[in-house]
Amino acid sequence: MRKKAIFFDLFETLITEYDPDWKPKPDLSSELTREVFNKHWSVRRKQMELNKSINFVSITHEILKETNCIIDNQVIQDQYQLYLQDKIKLYQNIPKEIIETIYELKKLGYMIGLISNLSQDDFVGWIDCDLACFFDTLTLSFQIEVLKPDTQIFEVACKSINIRPEECIYVGDGGSNELSSARAFGMETYYASWYIEKWPSWKKTESGRDNVNDFQRLSDIKELVNIAKMAW
Repeated sequence: MRKKAIFFDLFETLITEYDPDWKPKPDLSSELTREVFNKHWSVRRKQMELNKSINFVSITHEILKETNCIIDNQVIQDQYQLYLQDKIKLYQNIPKEIIETIYELKKLGYMIGLISNLSQDDFVGWIDCDLACFFDTLTLSFQIEVLKPDTQIFEVACKSINIRPEECIYVGDGGSNELSSARAFGMETYYASWYIEKWPSWKKTESGRDNVNDFQRLSDIKELVNIAKMAW
């Protein structure tokens, strides 16, 4: 069947959090170690991805309360601004080949969509990034309160542009078992490996990831243009 739309995952597909020069920043407090904070943060992370009223500040206050730690609110706000700055930078460093490929797909006549598990804080840099103007629809977990791999998120995305799943291509890195879910919903799926290949082995094998060997691998996003031409 002829394809009419291409949906993309966001993190590790269009943008990446991988930074080979990353170094830990100062902790919020000497009393609250990074290990303790990260442990509590990981438990609450999905709350942020499912609710637009929950952000870094509210989650941090919850963690401090649970760990009986007191930190000045200004310190928390300062850390929040640093957190947002880090997120914004991700959208300012999108490789040229990704922007050019999305542009080529639009020229071919495809509708372009985004389907992502993320928080409102994670999305802070989107509106000003070079990709935003090419997208016809955005299906974001914090707005619809549904997370991949629930197929409902793909259903919402298709309905937003009045299209059937078999008319769609989905491209993602395999996190949250998204590829299996998109395929089960009826989409043609491709494994985007161009960012994941740069990560250390723990990222490639972390829990909740698809068995990527079950999907056609794209090591360069430009490969998608020929696929799109043949599917049009």
